[in-house]
Amino acid sequence: MNKAKVIHKGKWLNFMEKETETGVWEYVEREGERSAVVIVARTDDNQLAVIEQVRVPLGRTIVEFPAGLIDDGETPEEAAVRELKEETGYTGVATSCSSPVTSSGGLTTEILYFVEVKITDIQGEQRLDDEEKIKAFLIDVGEDSLSDLEKYAKATGYLLSSRLYAYFMGRA
Repeated sequence: MNKAKVIHKGKWLNFMEKETETGVWEYVEREGERSAVVIVARTDDNQLAVIEQVRVPLGRTIVEFPAGLIDDGETPEEAAVRELKEETGYTGVATSCSSPVTSSGGLTTEILYFVEVKITDIQGEQRLDDEEKIKAFLIDVGEDSLSDLEKYAKATGYLLSSRLYAYFMGRA
């Protein structure tokens, strides 16, 4: 296959084009090809940390797991604990980490790690970047959780993240 070429270079993303045997493929990659973590954080009483934030490409608020980029020299577990604190104010201890998985293999080169975190304290304060506006909260994990989330999304006009949806589908 031919080498990919940058069609547009942005501050955080590069729009790429690659010629293949079957045609030209367009996709995006993160600048620096950084990986990210998706944080599945739970309390001892089986509550799950979720966040709401506006996602500009959709122009809508999304209900999703906390997540973020892995900094240079950081393990996925370290990034998960840091990002959980920044986005929710909660502190915790990483208990497991997935193998690397794709985010959306036909659209992006992004690699994700799902990190489970045991929440140890929910009394902290968020440390958000200037452009972030995130509402964090805990939801009970039970047999009606997905139905409750779907009703909430419908009532508010929000969308559920595919990762959050898949998590609860897997629990059924």
